[in-house]
Amino acid sequence: MVKPFIIFIIICTIGCGSILTITDQQSASSKKSQIETAEAAENQNSGKESTKGHVVSEAHLTKMGAFMDSYCYSCHNEQKKKGKLRLDDLQFNAENLLVWQEIADRITTEDMPPEDEKMPTQKERQDMVLAILENIENIGKGATQSPLRRLTQKEYVNTVRDLFSMRTEVFMGASEFPPDERKHNFSNNGEALVTSSYLMDKYLDAANAIVDQVLPEETTKPKTQKWSFKPPFRLSKQDFVSWYYGRRDFQDMMQNETSLREIYLYVDKFSQGVPERGLYKIRVQVEGMNRNKRPSPLGNKLESLSIKVAAGILADGDLGRAVKSDKFIGEYPLPDDEKHTIEFTTWLEKGYTPKFAFPQGLDLVKAEAFKVMNKRPGALFKNIKSKKYQDPKEFKWLKGRNILSKRGGGRLSSAYAAFMEEYAKDHPTLRLYEIDIEGPFYEEWPHRPKTVLLDNKTYEECIPQEEIAELAAKAFRRPVANDELQPILDFVKATYKKTGSKREALANGIRAILCSPQFYYHYENTGDLNDYALANRLSYFLWSTMPDDRLWSLAKTGLIRDKKVLKSELERMLKDPKSKQLTFNLAEQWLELWKLGSMAPDSKDEPQYYRRQLNHLSKFETTEFLDYILKKNKPVMDILNADYTFMNRGLAEFYEVNEFHKYPKEDFVKTPVTDERRYGIFGHMGILTATANGVDTSQIIRGLWVYENILGKPAPPPPEGVPAIEPDLRNAKTIRDKLEKHREDKACSVCHKKFDHFGFALENFDALGRWRTQYVQSVSKRKKVKVPISSYGKMVSGDQFEDIKDMRKLLLEDEEMFCKTVTSKLLTMAMGREVNAFDREQIESIMKTAKAQGNGFKDILTATVTSDLFKSK
Repeated sequence: MVKPFIIFIIICTIGCGSILTITDQQSASSKKSQIETAEAAENQNSGKESTKGHVVSEAHLTKMGAFMDSYCYSCHNEQKKKGKLRLDDLQFNAENLLVWQEIADRITTEDMPPEDEKMPTQKERQDMVLAILENIENIGKGATQSPLRRLTQKEYVNTVRDLFSMRTEVFMGASEFPPDERKHNFSNNGEALVTSSYLMDKYLDAANAIVDQVLPEETTKPKTQKWSFKPPFRLSKQDFVSWYYGRRDFQDMMQNETSLREIYLYVDKFSQGVPERGLYKIRVQVEGMNRNKRPSPLGNKLESLSIKVAAGILADGDLGRAVKSDKFIGEYPLPDDEKHTIEFTTWLEKGYTPKFAFPQGLDLVKAEAFKVMNKRPGALFKNIKSKKYQDPKEFKWLKGRNILSKRGGGRLSSAYAAFMEEYAKDHPTLRLYEIDIEGPFYEEWPHRPKTVLLDNKTYEECIPQEEIAELAAKAFRRPVANDELQPILDFVKATYKKTGSKREALANGIRAILCSPQFYYHYENTGDLNDYALANRLSYFLWSTMPDDRLWSLAKTGLIRDKKVLKSELERMLKDPKSKQLTFNLAEQWLELWKLGSMAPDSKDEPQYYRRQLNHLSKFETTEFLDYILKKNKPVMDILNADYTFMNRGLAEFYEVNEFHKYPKEDFVKTPVTDERRYGIFGHMGILTATANGVDTSQIIRGLWVYENILGKPAPPPPEGVPAIEPDLRNAKTIRDKLEKHREDKACSVCHKKFDHFGFALENFDALGRWRTQYVQSVSKRKKVKVPISSYGKMVSGDQFEDIKDMRKLLLEDEEMFCKTVTSKLLTMAMGREVNAFDREQIESIMKTAKAQGNGFKDILTATVTSDLFKSK
């Protein structure tokens, strides 16, 4: 394996100079702990373009000064600085343009001055706003905008997948990358994407893992093998999942914890996994028992029992638990009370082994088992003969295997056996009889990644330098000049000369390419994007991956800039399954569903939340919803007011849909929404959960969510020295009472009056999104009080509403506001930066174009992609 310092030298050789060519002397903010290569690329851009030469007219300065002297300086001066804002020394330059934009917005919406202060006339407001906007436009001309940015973790994995036609379902090369930092919820914001020395080390580790897959060392096709296993599959001392109690022909599973880590059964003797990567055929003889006798922990008898199959690797943790490297294979329904064989074929990486879970299993088998262990078996189960479970002949294989046996000898072991047998008579049980594994099989040999790279040539037939030169152009997503490529080719040539191995020469060439800034940074030149940069922006925006051959060809021929071609490509790319990544990103980042799981409810209080995997699947309701509105070009206001959504079985049960058991477990089905309170995204479980803390709701958090993501307003920072709301349940005070008291402080009222009312409108939804009409508050251990929920509110405009339905209607009246928010969020994701004051004119142009087409969601997307702003840096 190539040593890290060698790769580092190659990076410094090919990265520092050439990345400057890519960015045209553009730069990102300087970031701590970056290696020299990334610093050299980014430090040049640490400053903003000078504003010298952009003159603010004397007339404007005089007009603005008079306005602010009359209406602003009394509160925003050196002594008071209300809202942490001082205006009496605020200069009009590029560094302060966002502040000036916010001032213009607040004057326009009449948020400022406050109601109890002297008010300007409408003419004064208009003149002041016009003066600010004209100067913003003047200063913004020619200013550098987008920072240099690297690939996000998701973009990295997708790019590797498409570059090498490589399977990445269980690719662990990127698993140890540090999490991408977010700025205002977006993970692809260039200002937040730090490139650290630690990340560079992980890039090298990932490159080595990729080389292992792309350039296998085997020269002959692996032989197909078959393994057959019968009970006992698992006999761990601490294994409370699948206790085999003396019968040699089956092993029962009863448990599946209601936690984030499911419990799995796997074969001890196959814990090292498959010997080679490839396709494997897996057969499992299994029986689902007792569905109709007692309901499963899912709470109903309507659904068939099932077996869930995954694959895991011992090197990444306990195979008996769910871990991040697991590959989900499928969940298979079972007929009632009869042996059944399921068979499937799946790709497994080397070291992965199949493992099995029982989704309908008991939640607290430990607690139930301990009840039995602490008593003599006959005392709890009257019909059980305790001697049967203490017979040395019957249970000699248990000796020494139960960690608890030292406390009670054979009696504790027999208690487990008694419990297992008794439970299996009447409770939902998964009974496994045999597990067979056969493989590897290959659809082609050599396998696909090697074929793509070498075009069916053997190692000896290839010319490493030619192969690497071709790969570099694809990996860097643009044509590569000879002087840029030569250091890599020299490195490849030197490796071959030293080792005599063309495979090792190819491997070092791949490592050098993947560790080059030209690979892990987005290629975007300054000013109007060239054809290749435009192809890259379009592809990473819609697909979160590199351009395909079609886009590459259009960039090469110069046709991609044509507006008709762009529209045609947009239509084509939206039909590709990869475009689901766009709506997933919008749901996760714009609507903040990345927060799901960060403050999850307790598994004991909300077992169904985990049983139905709603912590994971609720995100896809919003993803499928947005995807449908986009692909069908439905009115963009449907996002707020659609009378339909998308559900799987778990969500259908949560929303109390009749015959929910007929819905698929994983796939989502379009479903009408008959309850007007749940129209649009305001009724989505995932959003309501992400804006709560897992235990309770917060009107402030939900109100801010609406303010930022629906109205598109930046969240104001809390003023210094203002205490948080202290909990006070005396006299059963409501949260509204507490907030009203909190807003008695003028410093709080200025901001809270903008968004608290939105939170009240959503207060009828609890922390998971269930409808409620009252709070249940604990006054003491024994005393609880019920307090009615009031969801009325008053907007800054003076409009009042009674509940979520009224609030939604008021928001629907301002279509322009929401279209501006949607446009801004699309641009933020596409450009990897926040939109700013410079972009106002172009955003309005995009909105005008989309409105002329009908303001469908796809109309807005099309107008965005074909805009001058999208096509420039």
